[in-house]
Amino acid sequence: MTATLTTANEPIVITQYQVLLDDIKEAQQTATPSFEYDSKEGNKAARSYIFQLRKLRGRIESERKEAKSYALAYGKRVDEQAKELMAQVDELILPHQEAIDAIARREAERVAALQFRLDRAVNLGEVGFDATSASIRERLDLLDMETLDGLEEFEEKVAAAVVKSRQALQAALAKAEQAEAEAAELARLRAEAQQREEADREAQRQREAQAKADAVAQAAAADAIAEAEAKAAAAQAQAAAAAQAQADAERRAAEAEEQAKAAAAAKADADRRAALQRRIEEAAAVDVHANDEAVTRQTWRLLVSQLQEAMASMTRAQVAEAIADGRLHYAITINWGVMA
Repeated sequence: MTATLTTANEPIVITQYQVLLDDIKEAQQTATPSFEYDSKEGNKAARSYIFQLRKLRGRIESERKEAKSYALAYGKRVDEQAKELMAQVDELILPHQEAIDAIARREAERVAALQFRLDRAVNLGEVGFDATSASIRERLDLLDMETLDGLEEFEEKVAAAVVKSRQALQAALAKAEQAEAEAAELARLRAEAQQREEADREAQRQREAQAKADAVAQAAAADAIAEAEAKAAAAQAQAAAAAQAQADAERRAAEAEEQAKAAAAAKADADRRAALQRRIEEAAAVDVHANDEAVTRQTWRLLVSQLQEAMASMTRAQVAEAIADGRLHYAITINWGVMA
């Protein structure tokens, strides 16, 4: 294939596409407007129809790549030849351009060096609001080292910058010294206040410690008093218990003594009754036929004597109860028949 020049409005004919135009026209003429997409057969026919059209589209893409490959190779060759031609011209330009660039570079370096000195003079006068007096003095020293030698056209600018920066630094130095003096005074006042606060806190700690010690002493005293009271109460309780024990012992001794007296009285009474019984038995053994009158008098005296001994330690009520119960004497009985 040969390449020819064409005008801007002249159509470009790509022979590879001419073969495909007939197939595209045929596809357009035989195009199916629609299918029954909901049915199984119609959906399958639609998919087959799309597949055939995609194959035609794939042929167009293949022809495009083939037709464009020649154009890309041609364009690449055009660029390579233009590059070779420009390199030949550049060889003629390069010596002269290098000489001009060297002069321009030296001039730029000279101006940059002078501009650096100007910028340094300006920057030395710029300090932060929190700059210290020492750092400001260091900047003044650096500014004093600046000279006007070799500044050429920058001499007036640098001189003006030095004057302006010195004025700014001197003003900043005065403010910094004043601020530092005020800060030092404030620090001194704060230190004094802190010392007073520390002294107050220490005094408060001492007062609290003393109050705590007093509370401990009071608690100890209260504990001692409570312990003494408890001991006294315990002693009183022990004394009361001892007194109660003694009283109980004395009561039991009295009861024992009363019981002993009662037992002795009971024994004496028993002995008396036994003696009386013996007398009665002896009297009963006397031969009444020998002397009836003597026996009767003797028996009467014996009965009287026994009744006197029996009633000697009894009250009237006890005597009455003994007679009613039949306990006073076996010879005395009550005829309950006459009582009915």
